[in-house]
Amino acid sequence: MSDPRLNDDLYCGCGQPDAPTAPRGVRNRAGLPAIAWRIGSFAGFRTAALRRLSETLPQLTTRESDDHAVTLVELWAAMADVLGFYQERIANEAFLRTATQRESLRRLVRLLDYRPFAGLAAQTQVAFTLAPDARLTIKAGTRLMSVPGQDEKPQIFETLETIEAEARFNRVPVDGEPVPNNALAPGGKGGLVWAGPERIATRDRVVLLAGGVIVGGAEEREVAAAADTRHGRRLVWDRPVTAAALNTAVKVARSLRLFGWNAPPTQMVFDPGERSATAWVRLPGWSIVPVTPAWPDAEGWFPLDAKLDDLRVGALIALHLPGTGGVIVRPSGSFGLILSGQNAATLRVTAVAQRQVTLGPLSDTVTAVKLTPVPPEGVDWTYPAGATLTGGIDARLARLWQVEEPALRFRFWDVPAAVAGSRIVARLADLDGIPAKRRVIVTDGSVTHLATVTGAAPIPVFGLVGTTIEPQSLLRIDIDPPLPAPLDPANAALLGNVAEAGHGETQTEEILGDGDAARAFQRFTLRKDPLTRRASPEALQGKPALIVFVDGEAWVEVPTLFGRRPDEKVYALEQQDDGRTVIQFGDGTTGARLPSGRGNVRAQYAIGLGLDGHVQAGQISILLTRPPGLREAVNPLAAAGGADPEQPQEMRERAPHHVRTFGRAVSLDDLAALAVESGLVLRARADWIWSGTERVAYLTVVGPGGEAAPDATLATLRTILAAARDTTRRVVIGSAIRAPVSVAGTLFVNARFLREAVLEEVRQALLALLSPAQREPAAPVHLSDVQAAVQAVRGVDGIDVDVLRFRGQPGWTPAQRQARDLVSGALQPHLRLFPARLASSAANDPLVQGAFPDGPPRLLPAELAFAEEADIALTASGGIA
Repeated sequence: MSDPRLNDDLYCGCGQPDAPTAPRGVRNRAGLPAIAWRIGSFAGFRTAALRRLSETLPQLTTRESDDHAVTLVELWAAMADVLGFYQERIANEAFLRTATQRESLRRLVRLLDYRPFAGLAAQTQVAFTLAPDARLTIKAGTRLMSVPGQDEKPQIFETLETIEAEARFNRVPVDGEPVPNNALAPGGKGGLVWAGPERIATRDRVVLLAGGVIVGGAEEREVAAAADTRHGRRLVWDRPVTAAALNTAVKVARSLRLFGWNAPPTQMVFDPGERSATAWVRLPGWSIVPVTPAWPDAEGWFPLDAKLDDLRVGALIALHLPGTGGVIVRPSGSFGLILSGQNAATLRVTAVAQRQVTLGPLSDTVTAVKLTPVPPEGVDWTYPAGATLTGGIDARLARLWQVEEPALRFRFWDVPAAVAGSRIVARLADLDGIPAKRRVIVTDGSVTHLATVTGAAPIPVFGLVGTTIEPQSLLRIDIDPPLPAPLDPANAALLGNVAEAGHGETQTEEILGDGDAARAFQRFTLRKDPLTRRASPEALQGKPALIVFVDGEAWVEVPTLFGRRPDEKVYALEQQDDGRTVIQFGDGTTGARLPSGRGNVRAQYAIGLGLDGHVQAGQISILLTRPPGLREAVNPLAAAGGADPEQPQEMRERAPHHVRTFGRAVSLDDLAALAVESGLVLRARADWIWSGTERVAYLTVVGPGGEAAPDATLATLRTILAAARDTTRRVVIGSAIRAPVSVAGTLFVNARFLREAVLEEVRQALLALLSPAQREPAAPVHLSDVQAAVQAVRGVDGIDVDVLRFRGQPGWTPAQRQARDLVSGALQPHLRLFPARLASSAANDPLVQGAFPDGPPRLLPAELAFAEEADIALTASGGIA
């Protein structure tokens, strides 16, 4: 191998007796990051030439540089030194592993038929809000802009599709699929009131009656909780209902009692006796007689136990007699048969009077009323024709309430505590219909889900025989895919004016130049960059947002002109190192030549791509195109799917994979390679899993920047891979489970270095080692990896690692530590990261439990280690303070 000093750009060797002479032999072992190919330096060439000069011209004894002969030798040595330097650079640029210039890499990978990835534009969904009652066609190309955060620039987005927007789809509150619920049935705890008194609140009392049936009861309940919902006021009883056949509820204004409810069962009565002219017919004396408070009296009055000045004719009274004794009778034809009926009833006050009433020892002036059976306002049941009240209603047993009208009318359904699954409901008052295949977003502010409407129809009404049937009020909406997590019904809403939008700004049509039929392979360069490229299932590396017109006709972009017919109107794109795009046409043999014309080659294109387009949810809110009726717009979902152009190191890694796959996935490694080549994900790993019934390939991916890939990106990737593989084999794609790692220790800094500077450099080295953008899924973290990363920093004498563990590990149970194969203590020799596996094998695993709080799926993706700044806790000693 050549002398290593020859590889030092600052080394001259001038005046040094041990300066290596030239030429020297060159030998490089395999796998080096750079090739040493210099056969000498200026000093070496000069020394070698002067030694040879001594042999051929012994008479020339001077070695001073001002001698013409020596000057000539030194000029040749300088030239050889320069040639040696460039020869080494050329040698390095000839190999994929060692090339550093993008142009060299581009030429090398083209030998493998690999096209460097030019980047992708991010995409998202934008929800539009229209003015009330407005209808509007929102065309593709509607421009929007993001509100930049700190150290960010505003990004331009454009809608990629045309939608028909309506104000009724702006924001529709939704609930989960309703479930049957009868607030008056045994066990009922309350329900939704869709009609009733204007006000009913907590601590109000309600009487539940069995109206319109032969035998029924009544119960009194207190409202334990009351809250308004979009479906009515929800009432909760203080205790569940126990009686059967209840179907009517009325709010209690006040409780009443019949006169004599507190009368003693008997009384002592003095009988003066009866005497004839000669003897006592009945001896005088005291006797015990029963007191029977039975009403109404002979005139039909029901005396109450108090004087009520505010009781008026027309008031409604609810009456309940425990037991089965009837209180309502109906004549049955000429036979005079009396049918006993309800032991609970509602009665209308037809007359009110203040009357002196005496019952046994009790006597008072009280309010008396006359009553007739009348159903409360707001119910459908009626009493039989000719129904009247019988006599003998025992005041001790009877319970009376003055109640308010109309009756409480409960819905016979209720909404669940969470919105979940593939079916949601909206009020017909809010939305009377929505067409199938419409893209919508369902969100509660914390969970946001993109779905497609598969069907919608009003829900048939619920009801019971003898009850008031509520009006049809709900619209059922089926969506696909189902909601990934439960939503809070208090904030859940459907956004129906949704359009796909992409990062990039369409430019004014650009004249590229003049076509010249006499020239082969004409080339034109777009004036602005970078050219927008959008992810597409039809193209592995995305499609450019570019249309090239020649004489008003759109020509077709192809990957390469090779093999094209002479008459094919095609062109190829070439990405330059500076990010500009070159358009190349054929020569009449491989692709058609351009026809001659003045300014006849034009282009329509958009610019903008990369990770800059990954704006957060809610950032896109500025309308640059505002047609009449359009109020506002926002992106409920963060933008995703963008990727920066491929870097040199990425070219080195991906180009060899292309030779193995050639766009087809045969093995597991092929699946991972194609996923990475698409640019949609940064890392990928494929594993076989036996699901219990079949062998499944699980593809674990890591999104750009090390983040989880969004569902839309996974769907696009799934479509791309489906076109490149055997679809009879099941493939599951999921984002890696993120495993946070904590590191702590003491750093020993060399006395010649600044302590804080070295400490910060070590911290950054550990963050780079544990960066999710750099690590492979399922790659373990070894203590030796941490030590090596620290020792590679200049100024470090050593490190004492005290902690290497998963974040949160101190609170884990022994079973949880065993699930992760951990030893006791804070310092682990290594941290195991699992590949894709069955959830059944991850019982008690705290990382899986944390990643899937609602329960893990049956198949789990691989795990990915990462650390944040708060996870690196280092102290330092030594060095310069």
